[in-house]
This record gives sequence, C-alpha cells and structure tokens, in this order.
Amino acid sequence: MKAYKNLFYYIQTNKNMIELYYLSERWIIMAELERWVSSKEISQYIGINKDTLQRWITDGKIPCHRVGRLWKFKISEIDDWIKNKESAPKE
Repeated sequence: MKAYKNLFYYIQTNKNMIELYYLSERWIIMAELERWVSSKEISQYIGINKDTLQRWITDGKIPCHRVGRLWKFKISEIDDWIKNKESAPKE
C-alpha cells in the first residue's frame, strides 16, 4: 500500500481487486478485475478432461461465454456453479 502526500488518494491493489481511497472525504471505490480464462485453464481448474468440458459446453451445462470462436470462463461463475450444482445421485 502506498500513500502519496501530494495526492488526495492512494490505490491499494491485490490479485483481483483495486481499491481507491479518497482521503479527505473518505469514500471508497472497489472494482473487481477478474480475467477471462480459456477452456484449457478451466478444465485444469476443475480437474476434468477437455473433451468433457466441450460436451458440457455443447449441452449448456456449464456457464461460459463465446468470444469469437473461443469459449471463455470466469472462475467466480464456475465456483458459484459448482457450489449450487446438485450432487450426483448416490447408487
């Protein structure tokens, strides 16, 4: 964290967040900076085969976004999807 005497604000950054503090009036702006990840990255993240991921995309089973001819994912959306997904039936 850096504070500058000549400026009225300072910026604190971490992996996915920027916080802007205005010292005289004490307001805070927080912005999420989550990057889009590829099919390869998301299949590694959730531990599945890329073919399984492609099947889930085709069947509409996983949250994804098409950018041109590529599929992109937000890790936060995948985490929410996993948390809210019903567990597999027990045999």
